[in-house]
Amino acid sequence: FFFDNGTNNVFTNLEMGVYTFQLEDGCGSIITRTFDLNSSVPLAVANRPSSMFQCVDDLATVALFEFNEVRAQIIGNQDPNFYEISYFESLQDANQNTNALAANYALTDVSKIVYIRVNHTILDDCYSVNSFEILKVLQPKVDGVQIVGICEDQSIRLVAPEGYDAYLWNTGAETREITVSEPGMYEVEIVTTIDGNSCSAIQQYNVAESGKPVLEDVYVYDLSSSNDYVEIIASGDGDYEYSLD
Repeated sequence: FFFDNGTNNVFTNLEMGVYTFQLEDGCGSIITRTFDLNSSVPLAVANRPSSMFQCVDDLATVALFEFNEVRAQIIGNQDPNFYEISYFESLQDANQNTNALAANYALTDVSKIVYIRVNHTILDDCYSVNSFEILKVLQPKVDGVQIVGICEDQSIRLVAPEGYDAYLWNTGAETREITVSEPGMYEVEIVTTIDGNSCSAIQQYNVAESGKPVLEDVYVYDLSSSNDYVEIIASGDGDYEYSLD
């Protein structure tokens, strides 16, 4: 096909293919050149990767990030042999390609926006800029294994720490608390989520059954003296408390 671009020397929206371009001056002189756009250098595209996060016990903790972990997301379906990636603290630095960050970054703040620049290795002026977030997420706080007693033929409530986004028990329940009537080890995964980034911890409850006590005997020793006492003899599977009315 033939396309007359007039006096405009920029052709846009061309499909891939082989094109013959002609340049004609006012005297009728014509220069002809053929170009294969199939072999042209593609544009650089900086795809936005997913945010990176570290689970921490304290937000004051310094979190270490390895930016190269998201390199494949940034490059996407481009040929990685033709592009290099740099990381920056500001958009200005990214556009000017100055003050690049190391790929191993120590985050002292709670969160930070990191700017990325994808440069074509052949054409220095062919680049693209984007950004992504790195952040710390507090790990849920749990205690050690909780020992819980349950009486025979009765039930008890197990209540996980409050204030978190999700709870998943090994019974399949997804509520903060459950009611159990059988002894055994119960676990709940406690999840906190910020901007789609989740950290979790496991709280365990060891539910031990206490059988009903059997009163075997009662011994009364010399109630007339100052050393008098009553001894209760009981048997059964459990730890028992004794009281006297």
